[in-house]
Amino acid sequence: MTEKRPAGHLSDAWTELDKTDDPSFFVRFLDASRVRSLEFARVNPAAAFAHLALKPGLSILDCGCGTGDMLALMAKMIAPGKAYGGDFSEGMVGEAKSRADKTDAANLSFEIMDVQSLPFPDQSIDRVMATQLII
Repeated sequence: MTEKRPAGHLSDAWTELDKTDDPSFFVRFLDASRVRSLEFARVNPAAAFAHLALKPGLSILDCGCGTGDMLALMAKMIAPGKAYGGDFSEGMVGEAKSRADKTDAANLSFEIMDVQSLPFPDQSIDRVMATQLII
């Protein structure tokens, strides 16, 4: 039997969040810590993602996508291009998929992945974003 760790114990909790006693703690933490940036991105996505020079037809990868909210906004900007979200946590990917199901972004997908060993062919992704990522 695997021992559950307290969700608030941060020594390795982010890399092992699926093994904590409350994985939803991390979803709530991300939601709380991204309120301002997510609201800004919803109101003005062109400014929020200007550094990525997004345009229709590009492919983008969000490494450590967490809940996938930012990627869902970018997916609309690059349609019909593909938006991929990858996270090490099964729980985060599940949350991202659940939230994506409530959007109209058909070009959006999420997978469990280790960003140190990406499952994409070389030069197949046009833009990569990695924020609040712990390796």
